[in-house]
Amino acid sequence: MMLPTKYFILFCLLSGLSFSLQAQYYYNDILTIKKSNDEYQKLKKAQYRTVTLESFEFDDSPSQGFFCERKLNNDFSESVMISRSDVTGESELRSYYKDGRVYKTVNTNGDVINTAGFEYNTVGQLQKVTSSTVGVADSSRFEEVREYEYDADGVLTALRRFKNGVQVSMIKFEKDENGNIVEEVPAQVGVDRKYYYYYDDKNRLTDVVRFNDRAQRLLPDYMFLYNETRRDEPSQMISVDESAETYVVWRYAYTPDGLPEIQKCYSKEKQLLGTIQYEYR
Repeated sequence: MMLPTKYFILFCLLSGLSFSLQAQYYYNDILTIKKSNDEYQKLKKAQYRTVTLESFEFDDSPSQGFFCERKLNNDFSESVMISRSDVTGESELRSYYKDGRVYKTVNTNGDVINTAGFEYNTVGQLQKVTSSTVGVADSSRFEEVREYEYDADGVLTALRRFKNGVQVSMIKFEKDENGNIVEEVPAQVGVDRKYYYYYDDKNRLTDVVRFNDRAQRLLPDYMFLYNETRRDEPSQMISVDESAETYVVWRYAYTPDGLPEIQKCYSKEKQLLGTIQYEYR
């Protein structure tokens, strides 16, 4: 079985700064943006200004028509990632940075422009995300604002979500004795989903779980494994399909700087589907 090039172009976008407008909010906003900011700071520290991704199919042949390259400017205040494939066409992702963090992204894909703005509190925690989608052809516009709240100890407590200026939902976050977020609980039934987060004895995220409507039971969306070589970055991630009938396994290797180096994707049947390889200059 061969993984289509389209899968890799989507992964390429997700590995940069492409943010979902759906739950899990803690995972997609708080954790993903933190990880992206950490990666940016590693690139800046190592003075890498170009990141090139190469995609290989199940037989190690190059993915036809695939291109993905990210360039950072001289003062590391802006990066531009160009992605294209024979299947999806071309996409451009511009990211803007200040004080070591992303504060704006503009993703142009065909006739759709997705813009996201990020605001942080005085200690660097994500406080507000403003996402908008504009259709170039019909001038249609959608905007969502997500405002995060923290307690006096800096632990996430709540999220208020607005669409086109109207509050549509509120999320409460529950923590464990170590301050880890363990539950993401919507106040309104049917608007957002409830999520559970599990951790190992080193407080590293291991599972993101929700009630799967198809399977009619709690099932993980993501599962993470770690090794002692790189203690903070996952060595493996399992992503479960919405149908709950299949999943893919991503296995990761890192550079000495802690940046992604090789990422291999396997099927449920343990067949290699494809490989992403990173080069830094």
